[in-house]
Amino acid sequence: MPRSLQTSALNMDYKIHLFRSLRNFCLIKENRAGYGWCDFDFTKPLDEIYKAMDKHNWSRGKGRSNIRKFKSINVDDLVVVPWGGGIYLGVATGEEFHNPSEKYYGKNGSNQIGVNYVKDKEDKPIYIPRKQLTEGLQKRLKVRQSIVDLREFNHEILGLKESLETSHDYDWLIAANRTEKIRIESLKTSLLKNIQNGKTHLESGGIGLEKLVLELLSIEGYEDAFIPSKRKYPAGIDVDIVAERSELLADTQLLIQVKHHHGTSGSNGIEQLLRLTEEVEPEYKDYSKIFVTTACEVTVEALKLAKNENIKIITGEELVNWIFENFNSLNEKTKLSLGLSFGITFTVNQEN
Repeated sequence: MPRSLQTSALNMDYKIHLFRSLRNFCLIKENRAGYGWCDFDFTKPLDEIYKAMDKHNWSRGKGRSNIRKFKSINVDDLVVVPWGGGIYLGVATGEEFHNPSEKYYGKNGSNQIGVNYVKDKEDKPIYIPRKQLTEGLQKRLKVRQSIVDLREFNHEILGLKESLETSHDYDWLIAANRTEKIRIESLKTSLLKNIQNGKTHLESGGIGLEKLVLELLSIEGYEDAFIPSKRKYPAGIDVDIVAERSELLADTQLLIQVKHHHGTSGSNGIEQLLRLTEEVEPEYKDYSKIFVTTACEVTVEALKLAKNENIKIITGEELVNWIFENFNSLNEKTKLSLGLSFGITFTVNQEN
C-alpha cells in the first residue's frame, strides 16, 4: 500500500516524476502510464536494454537517459501525467510492463509503469486542470522531456493529492472539469480539421504554420529562435525553424521541420533535416531534431527513420494540444487567425 501522505506531506525526499505518457485513455483506465518503443523491453535490466539498442544501431544520448529515468521510478513515488490542459496524479506501484499492443500505438506507449491514480467517489481518475496549479509548476509541465524530476514542487503536489483524497469540496470541480474537458476536446478536433483543410486565416504557403510554431517556442522560453531564409539551402535540404534556449544546467538547441499535411506524412521532412546536418550545416549535428506535421499519422518508414535517428515527431493532434496548453499566452491576432475568440470560443465549419 502507498505510504500515508498524512505523515509525509512535508518530506522533501519524496520522489515525484513528471511522466509524459502516451495520451491514450485506456492507459489511465488500466492504472498505467506508457512511454517508449516496442522494439525494446524496458522491464529488462539496463545492460540488456543497452545491448539490444546497440544491436539495432540505436544512437546514444537522450533515449538512454530517459530509459534510466524510467527504471528509477520506484514503488510509492508520485507520478504526474500531463494530459492536454491538465494532469492526472497518482502513486507508482513499482510494476513495469512491456505491451506492444497496437492500442498503445506501438513505439509510443508499449513500455509502461503501474500507477494508482487519485480517484473520485465513482472510482474514476480525477482530472486536474493546470489552472489549479501554481505558475511555476505550470511552466515546468511544458518542458519537452519525457520524464522530469518534480521534487522542487513537493509541498504543492503532495498537498494537492492529500486534499483530493480527503476533502469533498472538490466534487463540484470534478464535475465541472469533466464537462469542460469534453467541450475542449471537441474544439481541438474542429481546430485540427480547419488547419488540415486550410480553413484558418494563417498565412498561406506554410509560413503561417511555421510562425505559429515559432510563437509557441517563444512562449516556452526559446528567445533565440528564427525561420531561416528558404533560399539558403539547395533542393531537398531544409529546416524551417532553428531555436535555442539557455537554462541553468543545460542549453536546449532545436532544428524543426514543419509540414502542412492532411492525410499521412512520409519521411521527406525527416530526410531534409538529416541532409541539412550531414551535407550543409555540420555545426548543427548535435541539435535535437523535431518533425512537426499537421497530419494525424506518419508512414511506417518515417517512424522507423525517426526512431533510428532519434528524431521526435509531433503529429497534428499533439500540435493542437500544444496550442491549447499555451492558449492564454498566444497573441490575440494568432487566436483570431486560428478561429479562436475571447473565452476560448470557436466559429468553425462542423462539416466532416
